[in-house]
This record gives sequence, structure tokens and C-alpha cells, in this order.
Amino acid sequence: MLPDKIGGSGEVRDRARATARRLVRAAAEEGAERGLRAVRSAIAAAPGASRSPRSAASPDRTPSA
Repeated sequence: MLPDKIGGSGEVRDRARATARRLVRAAAEEGAERGLRAVRSAIAAAPGASRSPRSAASPDRTPSA
């Protein structure tokens, strides 16, 4: 359910919308992370791909909790 579609009035509605926004954002971020991992795996498996550890780990990324 999209946050804008949550009806009602008052504080309960506002909290429900805020929670829905957080859940939608978290789901989108998780999907993006999975997609990025899939792309990196495909690149690493491609013929002629470098097998060095440096190319496998991106120095500008830190692990997310």
C-alpha cells in the first residue's frame, strides 16, 4: 500500500503513513542492493574479468548493517 493511500485522520494516520514510507524506502534499498550484487557477480563471472581482490571489493563502499 502506498503511504498516500492510507486514509483516516489525525496522529494515527500520520504515524501509519510515516511507517509505510519507511517500509517502502527499506524495500527499495534492499532491492537495489540485491540488484547491485547480481550485476557485480555477472561482471566477475564474465570471460576476461579480473580476478584480483581489489576489483572484487569496491573501496568506496562500506558494509551496511
